[in-house]
Amino acid sequence: MRIPVSGPKALAGLIRSFARQYPEEVGHAVYLALERTRTKAVDQTPFLTGNLRDSLHVTEPEITPGRIKVIIGAGGPGAPYAAAVHERTDVYHKPPTKAKYLEDPLKEDLPEYPRVIVEITEKLLRQAGEAARGV
Repeated sequence: MRIPVSGPKALAGLIRSFARQYPEEVGHAVYLALERTRTKAVDQTPFLTGNLRDSLHVTEPEITPGRIKVIIGAGGPGAPYAAAVHERTDVYHKPPTKAKYLEDPLKEDLPEYPRVIVEITEKLLRQAGEAARGV
């Protein structure tokens, strides 16, 4: 399934329509899009013990009527210092690691999220249709 979209507003409308009709697929698409960002963030995350990199995570989608929630983050019991490392831009980190190890990949990927979410959702729906037909 390929749906031509004429601009950002049309793309946003398409995502909302998909989300209403196929919330599970859109939730999974958002999860996969954020997983791509998490993978980029791992390379930029400062490394000493590995706990901070290991703490990078994307939550499974929480789907409620009118809302799909997926969280990307870092920290937790194994890396309670994650926020401090992320925010301290005055501290040197050996490149390619750095402060803002999560924010920068998010900002970089953000413009592509709508297109990527639509493409992944289309692929998931196509695969589901093929599976239902036994293809």
